[in-house]
Amino acid sequence: MATKRQIIEKQKLRYQKASKKDKQKILTALDETTGLTRGHLVRVLSKKYDYKDKHIKSGRGRRPVYKIAHKQLLVKVWELLNYPCSRRLKASMPVVLDNLERMGHQVFDQGFKQEMLRMSHGIMDRLLKNNRKCMNPTGLSTTKPGSLLKNQIPVRRGTDWDDHRPGFVEIDLVAHCGSTTGGEYINTLDCTDIASGWTECYAIINKARTHTLNAMKEIQKRLCFPLLGIDSDNGSEFINNHFFYYCKENNLCFTRSRANHSNDSCYVEQKNWSVVRQAVGYDRYEGQDTVDLLNRFYEYLRLYNNFFQTSQKLISKERHGGTVHKKHDAPATPYRRLMLDPNVVELDKKALKSDFLALDLLQIRAEMDKLLVKIKSLSLGY
Repeated sequence: MATKRQIIEKQKLRYQKASKKDKQKILTALDETTGLTRGHLVRVLSKKYDYKDKHIKSGRGRRPVYKIAHKQLLVKVWELLNYPCSRRLKASMPVVLDNLERMGHQVFDQGFKQEMLRMSHGIMDRLLKNNRKCMNPTGLSTTKPGSLLKNQIPVRRGTDWDDHRPGFVEIDLVAHCGSTTGGEYINTLDCTDIASGWTECYAIINKARTHTLNAMKEIQKRLCFPLLGIDSDNGSEFINNHFFYYCKENNLCFTRSRANHSNDSCYVEQKNWSVVRQAVGYDRYEGQDTVDLLNRFYEYLRLYNNFFQTSQKLISKERHGGTVHKKHDAPATPYRRLMLDPNVVELDKKALKSDFLALDLLQIRAEMDKLLVKIKSLSLGY
């Protein structure tokens, strides 16, 4: 019995010369004889198909839009931004490309740049698939955060807080104690603005009230908007006369979360992991030299995080049976949120824009990496 290939080869020339009606008859006959689908038969009976090569000789299908150069730049930006998800990466792409050009690190062809900006987050995921598998997990904690943005229970009840206005912040201490809380160890005061996501960090040698208050004062000087309110947990480093009178003298609304309800401070709790822990880790650190290094590192981290790192805010959450559907806003940097906020005065916006245009992302990352190596060398390793 003749093979399928021989049968098709005999009918190939006849099929190519036949009319549309006759082609349908040939396809029907071959379909019954060989059991092959009509789509496959149409392909193998075409002039372009050659059984010897077993592939189409000339350009079948669309040519790939994104080539090696696109992927190389995508990976570079992805690494610069500390491996964000594709949605955040896409939102950051215009900012990063403009920064690289403005600082003279790279010059992009206009067509190439537009192709990078048109790249969807789905294509980014596909291009970065192998890179994600090969990521070196060194220095990252295996502990993952829970769903810290549930915020189901009303926070700061009975107060005049306005979460949509920049200036109302949550604060918390991140302990760099390693595997034991014994002895004296460094802490980081983490301060997060609820409306914009703007985050400031300041390292202190221990949890003494004086050090904590001084750190808060330093953070207040750095903020690019007026401080209006502070919300903390119930730790004695915050709930004391020092902090109470500091807030009273500066006309700040001072509130605290409920005891044993860490989710009441969900915004700063999330930043504890995504900003402090991801950068510094979980090792133990002690001594004033390390404090000074950490604060130098945080000066660069605040620029990197607030001007270049996008985030998404939870808009709503609905439960349908056993499934929870969450809706988030479009990814944006804290800087971008402040620039679009009508509550921020124009003078502050001009200062922010001036600072942003002077920043060099590559230089910031290089300085951060250098300082991080020094900081890691001072880790006590437990």
